[in-house]
Amino acid sequence: MREQLESILTRIRMAAGRVGRNPSEITVTAVTKGVSPDRICEFRRIAVDLGIRPVIGESYLSEWTSKMEFVDSGLEKRFIGALAPAQVPRVWRLFDVIETIGDERTIEACVAQKKKGGNIPRLLLQVNISADPKKAGFCVDAVPNAMRLAHNCGLLICGFMTITEQYEAGAEAVRRDYRALAGLAADLRNSSDFFQEGFEIGRTDLSMGMSDDFEIAVEEGATHVRLGSILFGPRAPV
Repeated sequence: MREQLESILTRIRMAAGRVGRNPSEITVTAVTKGVSPDRICEFRRIAVDLGIRPVIGESYLSEWTSKMEFVDSGLEKRFIGALAPAQVPRVWRLFDVIETIGDERTIEACVAQKKKGGNIPRLLLQVNISADPKKAGFCVDAVPNAMRLAHNCGLLICGFMTITEQYEAGAEAVRRDYRALAGLAADLRNSSDFFQEGFEIGRTDLSMGMSDDFEIAVEEGATHVRLGSILFGPRAPV
């Protein structure tokens, strides 16, 4: 795993260099779906040894709760799976970042949870940037209203995530989608009259790119790339 992570970091540095970005702006989110606790702990140790922040992304709440007591502390935990409104209270308590807020009912569930007090995770909207009917998330045209709803209810949305369509044309076909998501984030940041005075989008996370296309995502502005199979190897069949 160490060799794999070193290779990934080298490829990120090269991709960032091609577009004049600082590679320190890009974080590897290790996708730990189907990964055992001991392998997660191994990733944390290697990441710390290499001087990078250990960040994991979990897709299934039930899987995480079954293994979290066996995982070392000191990890940033991001929820990257499909999120139903009823799951929000538990995900809210267990994760540092929630990436998959993809409909208004889930925003409303987050508002209700925030009112209870306690720690507030960073929140990202999931955007269906490919307009793929098989993918979850807000369509692009609905994002401004979703942002406005969240803001008016006291939630700070800190960025966006996307899972693109699996294009038959290959990884390069996703470039326009990643560029579109980065452009959407930039438009919202730079629109001084879009929101009421006092709105602050904050540091914008862009979680996009996976094992097959993360270098393209880096070139197009990703701050977090979600890597599973390239780091941990193929998952065992379920």
